[in-house]
Amino acid sequence: MDIIFIGSASSGKSSITKNFGEYLKEKGYKIKRLNLDPAAEYIPYIPDFDIRKYFDFKKYMKEMKLGPNGAVVKIFEEISSNDEILEDIQKTISDCDFSLIDTPGQIEIFIFHESFGKLLKKMRKPIVVFLLDGEKYGKKDFILSKILNLIIYLKYDVKAFSIITKSDRINLKEIREDSGEVSEMYERLEGLFHEFKLPFREILISNMTREGYEELLNMIYEVFCVCGDYV
Repeated sequence: MDIIFIGSASSGKSSITKNFGEYLKEKGYKIKRLNLDPAAEYIPYIPDFDIRKYFDFKKYMKEMKLGPNGAVVKIFEEISSNDEILEDIQKTISDCDFSLIDTPGQIEIFIFHESFGKLLKKMRKPIVVFLLDGEKYGKKDFILSKILNLIIYLKYDVKAFSIITKSDRINLKEIREDSGEVSEMYERLEGLFHEFKLPFREILISNMTREGYEELLNMIYEVFCVCGDYV
């Protein structure tokens, strides 16, 4: 399976790529890690594929006269049309149980640009995991993330679900006590996701303590299992 971690900057994509990968290896799985963030100055793992091999981000920005966001979007467009890069990605993920894919924080790439769809077609069993930064999390953020999950599913026919990171730093009791319109919207959206057989339940993750890793792995399997109960 190819697990694509998306989320805003500082949501924990690189950390989960590293630590969840170690967790899977300890369970006997063969894993590969891929970095698709051309602007990353530091990543905490040794990637099996690194897009920075192909693009010098600062040089690319200067030559193309683009800002950081525009440069990342343009690079993703080039990735999706470059046979050499796509073949290297396919080779990297071909002989493992799980590939863990670290991505840039520009969410618009995954919603508005066809380059992401072209990349997904080169993968085996892709699934998108949306990371919500627990330190900035609220019930409304969870609702919005589920809507984005639905957009990804409808646009690319790829399942997506959200997790809440940094659970060791937050207290969710107050967050879960939302009421009124937010609570009503949450319940109605839960029904919509149940109808489409899309994952909805909250999963809390700590990349420091590994809290939630087992539940995350179970969710990944359940998404591909008709018998799974992930709502």
